[in-house]
Formats: sequence, structure tokens, C-alpha cells
Amino acid sequence: MNLIRLVTVLPLIFLFSCKWEQQLPADQVYAYAPDTIRLSLSKVAGRAPFGFGYSQCYFFDTTEFSYPSLVFPKEVSNLKISSISTDLKPHFLKLYQQGVIDERHPSVPSVLQAIEKGKIDTANLLPATDYSVYMISAQRNEDAIFIVDENGNRDLTDDPVRILGNLEPESFDDVIQCVYPIYNDHEFVTDTGWIKLGCTEMWPVAIGEAFYHSATFSIAEHNYRIGVTPNEYGGFTFTGSPTLALLAIDGKDVATYHPPESRIKLGQYVELGPDHYQFHGISNDGRLMTLIREPDFDRQTGIQTGLFAPDFSCISTKGLTISSDAIGDRPLLITNLTACGSGTLKDYQAIIAAVAGKIQVLAMEPHPSKDRPGFVVDMEDERNRLFHETYRKDYSSRVCYLIGPDGRLLEKFDIHHWEEFLPNYLVL
Repeated sequence: MNLIRLVTVLPLIFLFSCKWEQQLPADQVYAYAPDTIRLSLSKVAGRAPFGFGYSQCYFFDTTEFSYPSLVFPKEVSNLKISSISTDLKPHFLKLYQQGVIDERHPSVPSVLQAIEKGKIDTANLLPATDYSVYMISAQRNEDAIFIVDENGNRDLTDDPVRILGNLEPESFDDVIQCVYPIYNDHEFVTDTGWIKLGCTEMWPVAIGEAFYHSATFSIAEHNYRIGVTPNEYGGFTFTGSPTLALLAIDGKDVATYHPPESRIKLGQYVELGPDHYQFHGISNDGRLMTLIREPDFDRQTGIQTGLFAPDFSCISTKGLTISSDAIGDRPLLITNLTACGSGTLKDYQAIIAAVAGKIQVLAMEPHPSKDRPGFVVDMEDERNRLFHETYRKDYSSRVCYLIGPDGRLLEKFDIHHWEEFLPNYLVL
């Protein structure tokens, strides 16, 4: 095998023009705003609109790791193995068959329906360990190397050998295309995608998916391009918490980067001209998506800017109760604190000092210190479960919600950026 450098994979570039709608499939061109929009999406290498999310990649000795039959190179030393899961549905199906989970699990119903319709042959279903991309790290001469099973044939002797170097999150020149199995809501099929792998200051080796899904379509005289990612940071399947962003209107980018707090989650709404469409559903593999027009957007409730904020009631670490009924004539700021990453306590303390007496501030975090200033809610307290599920969900959330006296959500932002957003509503 020849040692090669990481190759450049250019992201797909969409060309826009006033005649763009003529380049689109007929079923993605609408003369007027339809009640339902069904879109076919394609994959785009890179994650520029969403940022690159990654996690630690653990490599294990081959005797400590469960994996299918693989062919390893022989001219290396200190060989270790790792993998990244591409679809957990087979795993959840096995747990269901074993009685560990039931139909209430989000990954179970669609698989059972497919089995009932004869679209999945359970007798020939691959083991759960086969729904992964495998890779090895090793030493070859003086070089620390890694090999990814890019073609999915379980033979790591016919794939490129790469030097293990630093991972550059902002660069998409070193993405690696690979083949893997995935469930598309009808059957298990072979698909392709891109990953990145390398060293970071935080972890010896980090890994992440390096692609997103995109669709282009037109309504009346306007052209739109949207992007969708399985969750805030990446992933292969859309079973969890997919997020959507409106990337371009009439060929002009809406923004170069769409932070997690600005994205549209499943069940929320995207503004397309004078209409709002609910992000209604997306297939497990991200190839098909449905948007449904909502004629009464202004009357809806949800954690999306412009909507009425959901009612809540929670109990502080000091035993005090606060509810949405108590907002009164002053805005309420709900802040989420976390010790993960760069931390949020300093920002919270700065907010408390800056807005004293001007707005009400509520903080939520896991197991907070009882001497924390202000009204602080322990998200682990069972009595606050509904509040947590509504205004946090993610364990390490940093999102803030500013609710106006009329009960509408005025703004949603990362706590680190409070100095950018709060002055738009308050004189600090």
C-alpha cells in the first residue's frame, strides 16, 4: 500500500440563477404555496453551514473489541481497532426481540412495519456489528497511521493508509468518503458519506461525520435551498433530533454559519416567503423530507422565536416555585448552564449583574451549587422533568430563551453571545 496524504473532496457547489427552477426536478417546482411539500435530498460533503461536530474516537486491542471478520494489514505494529455506528436500528431491533425495549422506542415502530410488509428479511439481517464503519490505528516505521474501511468490504489491506495528524474542524479538505449499510424506512441498503478523523487538543483521536443533506426547490417566483443534519453535531441517521436551516433564498446565502440555537427542529417551522411550513418528517437516511404549511403560525406554541412560549412550572434549589403565569410586565430570561466545553457560569454571573431589576432570570443546570445566585433549577429534580424536556433536552445545553411579557418567545441564543442579543431588548 502506498502512503498518501488526505485527498481533497470538494463540497458540492449549487449554482443559482433566475432560471434555477428549470434545473430542478418537476416535483420540486411549485407554482404556488402548496399545503404539503415533499422533497428529495442529496448529500453534500463538508459541514460549512452547520460546523463540524466530533467526539473522541477510542481504539482498542483486537482482543477487546467485538467486530465482524476483518482482514488486517501485516506490515504494521501496535494495531488497534475502532468503529463508528452508521445505523442503530438493527441494535434496537435485537433489544426489542430480547424484550429490553418495546414499541415506544422511536427506532422500533418503523422497523416492525417494514418487517410486517415483508420489506426486511429478519432471517438474513446482518448482525448489529455490521452496521458500522471500521478503522484501525497502527505504527508503520516512524509514522502513526490509520486506515478506514472506505469501500466497506471488511478488508483493510486495500484502503488508503493515512498519516494520523491534527484534525482541522474548519477545513473540509481531508474528509474521507466511505460506504456503509443503512435503513431507508423500507429496507437496508448501501449508502455513502464522509467522515473526518484526527488529533485534537482535547482528545488523542477525534472523529465525526462530515456531510449534511440538502434540497433545492422553488415556490412561485422564489427559489430556496435548505440543509438538514441528523442532530446539532452530525450523525448518519435521522432517528434522533434532526435540525433544518434555510441556507439560501434566490441564490443568496442566508448566513455562512447556522448555530444550533438558530436551527429548526422537527415539529418547528421554516419561513418560506409569506408562509410558514412545519418540519414534519424525514426518512431515516435523510433522502426524503416533508414540510406542511401552517396557516395559523402566529397562534402556535413552541420554543421558536415568534411563537407563544410553552407554559411551565418549576421548583428552585431553595424550594421556591415559579411558573409562566408569574412573568408579569417584565421579560423572563431562561438560561441553561453547563460545565462542558468552555463553561457558562461566568456568563450567567455577568448577565445577573447587567440586568439586575430589569428582567427576571432563571437558570437550569444539573446538580447546581445551592449558593448559586438567582432562581436556579436542578434539571435532575424529578419535579422539573417537564420543564427540562421543554427548555433544555440536551444535557450540556447553553441555549437561552427570552420571553416577553405577552408570553411570546422574543429571542433564542447561546449564553456566550448574550452581549450581542440582550441589548436589542434592554438598555444595559
